[in-house]
This record gives sequence, structure tokens and C-alpha cells, in this order.
Amino acid sequence: MSLSIARNLIYHLAEDGCEIGHAAKRDIAWVENLPITVDLKRLLQWYWPLKSCQIGPITFGPVSDISKFPWIDGILECDLLPVGLGPSGDWFVCDPTTTDCNIGFINHEKYGGGNDARRHYQATFRSLDSYLHSVDLGRYVPGDYYDACDYLRFLKKESAQPFLPPIHDE
Repeated sequence: MSLSIARNLIYHLAEDGCEIGHAAKRDIAWVENLPITVDLKRLLQWYWPLKSCQIGPITFGPVSDISKFPWIDGILECDLLPVGLGPSGDWFVCDPTTTDCNIGFINHEKYGGGNDARRHYQATFRSLDSYLHSVDLGRYVPGDYYDACDYLRFLKKESAQPFLPPIHDE
């Protein structure tokens, strides 16, 4: 994840009235203790929505809400970090164990707490910047776990089976 690209896209895409800025001191301290990349820490501490803010179909929560997510401790134990919610209530989470900090969804219907969040996680974008860039370009972006699974199956099929219809010259 690139701090500068993610920061600039958040500022660019945030809905009117969405204030972006420095989190409260206790929230900055909470983020500092997370086992995540420095770029993701600084993004959450300094350039993150201060109130719930919708970007694409995802509602990004302020750090003060993220730290109080239901089952936050169990999700963090699985090396995932919730940063928002899809329209269905699925958690939009970062995976800081991957090189680019993949981002995707935890199915809220299946995950009920504990340390098995990864069983209900579907990576969807290579990084937060990838998600933000897709929104900026006006591309389709999945809004929940099931949409993500369907979309990724579609992309896999599209890349594996070229479409070569016959050409009918007139």
C-alpha cells in the first residue's frame, strides 16, 4: 500500500462533509500498537475519516469506531484489521500479512467471533489503493463477501477462457 496514493485518493473521493484528519490521541496510540505496516499506521492516524464516510459502496469508520468493532480482538488475532463495512454489514478488512496489505470482506453472517475470522475472509483487492483507484475510475467494485466471491470467479473465468467469436465480414 502506498501512503501517498491512498491518502490522496481518500481526500479526492470522500463525500462532501467528510472530514479527514488526525485521529484522537488515544486512537493514535491504539493504532501505533497494531502489528501493521508503518504506512497503514500513518494513514489511519493522520489521513483517515474522522466520522463514518462512504467511498464507493464501503462505509469507512473512524479509528475510534474501528477500535470498538464487534469482535475486534478475535479479528486482530487473525491478523486482519477492519476498516469499514459493506452495505450488507460485511466487514471490509485489511490483511497486513500480505505484501500490499490485501483488502477484502469477512462474511458477517458466518463469523460469530473467535479466532477463525480468516475462514470467513475473502481477499478482494490487492491493496486499499487498488480499491480506491477502482472507485475513482468508476469501475464496478464488490460491496460484500458474496459479491466478491462471484466477481473473483468471473475474473478467473474471463482470464482463463479467451473469447474469440468468428468474424463475419460483410
